[in-house]
Amino acid sequence: MTTRRIPTYLAVTAAAVVLVTGCTRGATGGPAGTAVGGTAAASLATPSMTWSPTFKGYDPPTKFSQGKESAPLPEDARTADVLLDGTIYYIASNYGLEADALYGHKMAGIANSTHGGNLHSPPVLAQAGGQRVVLTAVRMVIQGQGTSVDRTAVELVALSTSKGSDSWTVPIDLPQDYTGIRSLTVLGVRGTTAVIAGADANHGLVWAVDLAAKKVLWTQKGFTGAQLSDDQVVGLVSPEYTKHQVSALKIADGSTAWTAEQTYDLLDATLTPAGPSRVALQGSSFTGFKSNAWILDSTTGKQLFDFSGGSTPFTCTYDERSVTVCADKDIAFAFDTASGKTLWRLPDDAKTRIAPRVTTAWHGVVYGTTSRGPVALNAVTGQDLPSPPTLAPLLVNTYMSIGSRDTDGTALSVYPAVGF
Repeated sequence: MTTRRIPTYLAVTAAAVVLVTGCTRGATGGPAGTAVGGTAAASLATPSMTWSPTFKGYDPPTKFSQGKESAPLPEDARTADVLLDGTIYYIASNYGLEADALYGHKMAGIANSTHGGNLHSPPVLAQAGGQRVVLTAVRMVIQGQGTSVDRTAVELVALSTSKGSDSWTVPIDLPQDYTGIRSLTVLGVRGTTAVIAGADANHGLVWAVDLAAKKVLWTQKGFTGAQLSDDQVVGLVSPEYTKHQVSALKIADGSTAWTAEQTYDLLDATLTPAGPSRVALQGSSFTGFKSNAWILDSTTGKQLFDFSGGSTPFTCTYDERSVTVCADKDIAFAFDTASGKTLWRLPDDAKTRIAPRVTTAWHGVVYGTTSRGPVALNAVTGQDLPSPPTLAPLLVNTYMSIGSRDTDGTALSVYPAVGF
C-alpha cells in the first residue's frame, strides 16, 4: 500500500463521489501534480460493490486482530504520518494525504500537493468553518524557469472527512532566511484559521492561514510554536541561543499576547504539548548537562511542576480523558491534567515494579512493553490491567490500532480491534 497521486483523467470523473468505506483504490499515479493556483485535484476510485460490515467498537481496546484483517502500511510510513478517525485512517506523505478504509484497506480519498515534497507534517484533524478536515503541510522545492532560481515553499493540504473528493491546498512562501526549514507541524485550527509551525536549525517560524480565503494572514519569524490555547499560539522566543522564554501570539493578527517573565538557560530547548492547556519545556543545563523538564500552564506560561532529573528527554501523551502520561527510556509517570497532581511514577520507590516503554495512552489505558512483552496499565492508578494486550499499539482508537510486531517499531501495520 503506497500513497499515490491520481491522474488528471480520473480526477474529473471522481469529483462527485463521496467518501464511502467500500471504495477501491484508483489507478497509480506518479509524482507529477496537476493542481495549480491554491486548489488541488482530489479523487476517489470507483465504489466497490462489496458491502462493508458493521464494525464493533471497543473503548478502549486491548485485543487486536493480527490475521488477514490486518494490513501493512507503506514501508516509509512512520507513526507520526498516520491519523485515525473512526474506521478511516489517513496517511500523510511528501505528496499529500490519502484516506483508507479499515474494511478491505481500500483507498477512500486522496489530496495531492501541487509538487512532490521532501518533508511533511503529521496529519491533524480539525473543524474548519463547520467542516471536518484533515490537514498536512508539505515542504517542496519549486524548480525555477529560465533564469529564475529554484525556491523552497510550503503548501498546506486539506482533505474533507465527509467527501474524499473535496480537497484544496494553500501555497505558503518561505522567507529567504528560512529555506533550510527542517520541521513542520500543523498546530490546529480556530474558526477558519489554521496555524502552522516550522523551524530550521536555529529559529522558529509560524504562519496563520485563512482556509476560506486560501491565503496566508500573517507570518511570525523567531517564534517556535508548540500549541494552540484558546485564541493564542503558545511557543518559545529565544533572544539568545541558550536563553528562552515562553510566549503567546494572538491568532487573529500575530501580535504578542504575553511573554512569561522567567528566562530558561537551556541547551536544545523544546516546548511540546502535554494535554489541554499544558506544555512540557525540556532542555539540558550547562552544569553537568543535567536534563531539565517542567510542565507549564500554556495559558499563562506559569511553571506548574518540575520533572527534572530524567536521563533523556521524555515525551508526553494525553489519553483524551483526564490523564497525561510522560515517559523516557527509564521512567514513566502520569499526572491529572486538570489539577497537575502526580498520579503514579515507575519505577516505584520500593523498587518492586519497573517502568514500561510507553507506546501510547488512550481513554484510561497506558500501552507499552517490557522485556516480557506488551503491557497495559490503568492510566489513573498505574496498575497493570489483569489481561495484557495482544500488542502494544503506537496509535489506537475504538476500531483499530497502528503497531508493529517488531520490537524496533518498524514495519507498521493496521490491526482491527477485536476485544477488551
